[in-house]
Amino acid sequence: VVGCSKEAGVCRDDVEVVVQDAGTLAAVAGQLRQGYTTEKDIMVGDVKLPAGAELQLENDLAGKSKADLPRLDLSNGARLKFKIVPCEPGFTGAMCDIPCHHTCSTCSQFAYGSSTEPGDGPNDCMACPVAEPSMLGDVIPGPCICIEHASRRAFDQKCHCDASTHARRQAKFDKGPPHKACRYPCRRGTTESFGLDKTSVCIPNSLVKAIYIQEAEIKAKTESDLNCDTGPDGVPEIEVMSGDGASECIRKDYIDALIHTEPR
Repeated sequence: VVGCSKEAGVCRDDVEVVVQDAGTLAAVAGQLRQGYTTEKDIMVGDVKLPAGAELQLENDLAGKSKADLPRLDLSNGARLKFKIVPCEPGFTGAMCDIPCHHTCSTCSQFAYGSSTEPGDGPNDCMACPVAEPSMLGDVIPGPCICIEHASRRAFDQKCHCDASTHARRQAKFDKGPPHKACRYPCRRGTTESFGLDKTSVCIPNSLVKAIYIQEAEIKAKTESDLNCDTGPDGVPEIEVMSGDGASECIRKDYIDALIHTEPR
């Protein structure tokens, strides 16, 4: 019999025990449902046959009916073999006909601590949807929780990246590899520039163009010519005016980073 090793705690195809007495065989046969599949967990010695294990008759047992099993003589080395058949992804239960909870992509075949109740709850997830910013925690099976900067929405009960708090950035879900992440790239029509403190800002392309055109003038400015107060982070800011009359105070290190970068 191939089943689940109690020592290993997992189902393995290479765990085998020979059933040679009629009493044990009769007990096993009594727990089979149509299709030679175990109705519930069965212990045979130290091997557990989980519910949903499929019986395969081998050697001179082939062709025998389920009703014949209690009367079979196994003393000649004939064997019973069970194949552990997992459910298709997305389904659970003894018959693998119950959908997993909508937050899971795959789930355990049975609920924790049960050999009959399906694993269709939010805490029975074995994997999370690839196209969703969610992940399993430290305990598996367990719930699929939203990743950092994502939250579960009421309208569809799925995780979505949180909207950007900055008008010039947009939320984007990165599936990985190496891992899932919610990122906030600059919107179309703006250019990202990085400061000395590794922060970044999205600057409208009209102002980026103005910076390149006024490069010499900007470089010549002293602190008394900046026309802008020092920013909240203590970095000097320079007023930049585009050709359409729009103006904006931009941190000097952001401007310096653009000037030392080839125009796009």
